[in-house]
Amino acid sequence: MVVMVVKSLFLCRAGKKLLTLRSAIELSLPEAPSKFVPLLPVFQSNTERSMNSNQYQSGQVNVTSLQVKVVTADVRSLEEQSDYDESNVETAMYSFQPPSQSAETVDVKSCLRLLLELFAQWLDVSVSSRPPVMLVFEIVKSAVTLSDVFEELWHFEWLLEHCLRLAAAHVPENEQIYQYLILGACKASAILRIVKESTCECVTKLALSGLTASHESTQVLTLHGILYVLEAHSGADMGVLLPTLADYITSLLLETTCGECQLSEEHQLVLWSTAFFLVEQYSDNLKLSDFSSRVVKVALVSLSMGDVLPLSVYSSVSRCLERLLLSFSLSKSDREAVPKVALERHDTASFRRSLPALGLLLTQLYTGRSGYQAGGISQMEGETLNDPGMEEQLAVLEKITKVLDRMHKALPIEAAVIAKILPTLLEDFLPKTQIVSKVVHEFLSSQQPYPGLMAGVMYKVFENLMRKKEVGFVTNWVLLSLRSFVQRTPLAMAVWSLNCLFVCCSLNGSIRAQFPCVVERVGHLDDLDCEFLAFVVKEFYYNRGLSSDDSALLVSVFRSVSVDHEVYRHVVSCLEESAM
Repeated sequence: MVVMVVKSLFLCRAGKKLLTLRSAIELSLPEAPSKFVPLLPVFQSNTERSMNSNQYQSGQVNVTSLQVKVVTADVRSLEEQSDYDESNVETAMYSFQPPSQSAETVDVKSCLRLLLELFAQWLDVSVSSRPPVMLVFEIVKSAVTLSDVFEELWHFEWLLEHCLRLAAAHVPENEQIYQYLILGACKASAILRIVKESTCECVTKLALSGLTASHESTQVLTLHGILYVLEAHSGADMGVLLPTLADYITSLLLETTCGECQLSEEHQLVLWSTAFFLVEQYSDNLKLSDFSSRVVKVALVSLSMGDVLPLSVYSSVSRCLERLLLSFSLSKSDREAVPKVALERHDTASFRRSLPALGLLLTQLYTGRSGYQAGGISQMEGETLNDPGMEEQLAVLEKITKVLDRMHKALPIEAAVIAKILPTLLEDFLPKTQIVSKVVHEFLSSQQPYPGLMAGVMYKVFENLMRKKEVGFVTNWVLLSLRSFVQRTPLAMAVWSLNCLFVCCSLNGSIRAQFPCVVERVGHLDDLDCEFLAFVVKEFYYNRGLSSDDSALLVSVFRSVSVDHEVYRHVVSCLEESAM
């Protein structure tokens, strides 16, 4: 079931950045369905569905979408029945208009009417003998599947009436039919927002009987049906349904932590989705049972248990926890426990499990540590993120350091994702001195297996700083770190690093445009690299507005290593010739 995250959270600066970073992670996963997935559905996707599933399943369309479609159809019908009046021209312009029907367009409304009338005739025992069980099964299954394209209220009224009537006529032991009757009755009752006590009792009894059914498929479809009722906040007796549902979920989830879980992947997905929906929407109703804290605790334990959970379930649980963070449905203690598990999984898990953990960590960072107030995501456009205290800043620094450390052992595809999100992450949470120090240190580290990616991070970091009018700060850092660059070994790596450094800090657009070509030269050293180094150093020397002391420092650094290396002697001679 798609849960609508409050969109106002993503209108602020931090929310927009979080969406961009999370989308970068989501689209890098091998099971990502498309490179053109919109940003917001990262947090609105059906958590009870596997990301790479191409099958049309139960719970595909949420209650809100179906209700809007039904209301739209009713408004459209009223407009078609009313006579044209010039005074209603303005109203007609902004009202719902029926789509133009071409020869190729399917008339869904007429098709549905024909099918439902035909189904009703086949199921009418007063007209013919009792219909065969297999025919009843196919009719019910077809009607429930078609309900995703129902357009009028009477369609759902028809479905509810026939599901309740057939449920009374067929014994629960015939679970093949019964599972679809439960799903159809719950779905129709939710869309219609049924409040009639007798009908709600019938729907509730059906749902509860489905939870205790012997066939797993019946339990799965029952949970899909219950999700519809829960989303609509109507259609069943919540006072009876919620406690039983909470006990059912708790008992099965505890089995997963004990290694005794024999549930199918689909059952686990819908079970976790229902559990988290209850935590997010019904925690006040279940406070006495301490349901929310138990679900979150089991979820964190399950994520920590290595490869016990199937990958699709692991990803779904991570996304559900992110939604709880975004909706601030977690207690303070639970929010503080989330980043610990996320960091551990990001550091030790395989690539497919490390990236969902990274997404969970990012969501925690951008929503703050407090369980009651956003730590930045509630800021409006133009405002900065909340200035953290020293303790929180150290905690953030530790998390970002862990992310950087992961690059040392990550696969190339994962390292590329980390490099893509690092500049934004560093800019938002660390002071500029720590940012440059971290990036330069990682770039120069001999343990860094992806120097080209780190060069890209440095390029973006310097670009962000210079965009904020911090050109002087960048210049000072280049001069301070220059000696570390020229002392790097082997010489080819030192020259390549220097070329990257001076391109990254350049204010000349033509030089900065050469960055992709420079990065590709890693490990190479020929006349082209040497001449380019002399050129970019000269450009920095004369166009940066250096003081006499800074100019002397720049020359002295290259002169100190020019004795052993011709390339540095060439740089010094070029600077001296230009000065004459």
